[in-house]
Amino acid sequence: MQEMYVGFDDTDSTRGMCTTFLAYIITENLLKRGVRFLEYPRLVRLNPNVPWKTRGNGAVALHFAADNADRVQQQITDMIGVYSDLQNGANPGAVFLRGNSITPRMKRLSRDALHKVVEISDAWDIIRDGGGDAFSLGTGRGVIGALAAIAYDFRDSTAEIITYRSDANLGVPRQIKPDSVRIMQKTFPDTFNSYDDGSGQVLIAPRGPDPVFYGIRGEKPDILYRASSMIMHTERLRGHMMFCTNQGTGDHLQHTIKARMMEPYSSGVVDGVISIEPQIMPGGHMCFSIKSEGHSIPCWAYRPTRLPQKLSGLMRGDHVIVSGGVRGESEDYSRAINIEKVHVQRLAPHITYKNPHCSRCNKSMKSKGRGQHFWCVRCGSTAEHRQQICMPRTISEGIYNAAVTAHRHLTR
Repeated sequence: MQEMYVGFDDTDSTRGMCTTFLAYIITENLLKRGVRFLEYPRLVRLNPNVPWKTRGNGAVALHFAADNADRVQQQITDMIGVYSDLQNGANPGAVFLRGNSITPRMKRLSRDALHKVVEISDAWDIIRDGGGDAFSLGTGRGVIGALAAIAYDFRDSTAEIITYRSDANLGVPRQIKPDSVRIMQKTFPDTFNSYDDGSGQVLIAPRGPDPVFYGIRGEKPDILYRASSMIMHTERLRGHMMFCTNQGTGDHLQHTIKARMMEPYSSGVVDGVISIEPQIMPGGHMCFSIKSEGHSIPCWAYRPTRLPQKLSGLMRGDHVIVSGGVRGESEDYSRAINIEKVHVQRLAPHITYKNPHCSRCNKSMKSKGRGQHFWCVRCGSTAEHRQQICMPRTISEGIYNAAVTAHRHLTR
């Protein structure tokens, strides 16, 4: 048997299909042919800020040993061509590697694909240089994610069990009992992002026409099998599959965004000091600016994240680390950071001034005019300066995350 990696991406569209479901179909087919899997299927979420992603910007890779590797490769290529949602804009790509042939260049591309825009031509060069094969349709953008999923170095990992619907139920509203999800949520932190207590919203099920019924995320597969058994529903499912993922790791925010460059659609963190105080804008969104490396960077927190309420106590001079993605320029807006998380490192003192008190009369003194001293109208006592007061802050140092309903797949 020969060791093989296959990665694929961009097989879905906003109207249907799901790359993980294609992984399920391929895996089902390969198991019937005696293929031996060497690890869990990989579900790797890539840069969430690229504008051409479908839903979760997730790529999949399979690692297995097979007889007649050429035939297996052709079968997988055929299935990708058949099942990809080409009529609705999918641009699938697949990458095949034989043996343990992941190169350092492949690993670098995989890390880059987490936080920046990667060119298709670069992916092809790296594939050819590493002795791999690739297949693509449409623009072929899927080869980027396909290679990234194969070469991804799981410094941290989580798992997800995904259940799939039968063809007869596609497009039919999902019937999941919310109370069962609320009870299952008590397995937190072993599972995460399943249910929002504040809104009562079930977070494990998508709303669209894709074949996913629900997906539960957590730390280990055995916990997820138990959690899945707690979900009550009335639908007869096609099956399920367990994935090793980078979801919930925050890996896309390990990159430092250079203030002087601010590459559009990049993800990462910016360290700076608030230079323009937060303002609530129409629609309930918040905007403020930070000074970093001598550059002023606008930062936006959007109402659905609930960050505007959490960050309303920030003021000029506060030291913060802002995590998020760089929004591209438009006719109406400049380049800016769309905020996912803020770490308040140090709060500036909130100093106010008031007229001094007379120590004899315990009354507020009056000013004699601009540039003159203060005096007590009752006893005539004087004072030179206004009294400085350090006011309490309404926000504390610490980390402020977006609401769970607004979490990205990678959000930690």
